[in-house]
Amino acid sequence: DGFPAGSIVAVPRPNGPGFFPAGLACWQRELVPMPVDHDVAAPALEELCRSTGAAAVLYADADDRLLLRAAAR
Repeated sequence: DGFPAGSIVAVPRPNGPGFFPAGLACWQRELVPMPVDHDVAAPALEELCRSTGAAAVLYADADDRLLLRAAAR
């Protein structure tokens, strides 16, 4: 919540079954998932978000719940 429809969301999740729920969660909220290598370093992820205009990063907490946080601007 808090991100307008059509916002780009960086999704640094491993390729595999865990990626599908992440993409689905974005689509259900009318957000645009942008797949990102899950091993990308934090500075590179921040630069990627700035250069693409991504509004948020989707990540998993310790319990593997998907959460959104605002991307660095």
